[in-house]
Amino acid sequence: EETGRIGIVPVDRAMKVHTVWDLGVGKNLVVGFYQRDPALNQLRKIDYLEGEGSEALPEIVSKVLNKSYVYGKHFGPPDLNTTDIGTGQTRIKTAADLGLRFTVVDDLSLKEKLAKLIGREKELYKVTPEIKSVKQGSYFAEIVPELISKS
Repeated sequence: EETGRIGIVPVDRAMKVHTVWDLGVGKNLVVGFYQRDPALNQLRKIDYLEGEGSEALPEIVSKVLNKSYVYGKHFGPPDLNTTDIGTGQTRIKTAADLGLRFTVVDDLSLKEKLAKLIGREKELYKVTPEIKSVKQGSYFAEIVPELISKS
């Protein structure tokens, strides 16, 4: 806050929103919503969604697509390519059938995650204080700035 890197900034309706997913069921399925302002070199966390009860991928895809954002990319973990026992199809196909196309992010070792994180954590600007942070230890919590910077 002292250096002006953390603050409240408005959601820019003219900029695309990128999502970053951590798969699971219920509260273990989380989605972070981000915008990158290249003119100011800012990464803004604008929203957060966490599953409830037994909500799974189909319910959360529906919630995401019902938000009033103009989307860029949807980043997801490698386990999107896993076949779901209940449906017999991959999670990435389930999401595509529901209208959401994922970009699968390579699996990273802890060392690679840390390398991507170093020097980038101060880039993140929160838009509203009410937004929860991506859960501690989340696969994507450490690599969000790197993902969005390429979008």
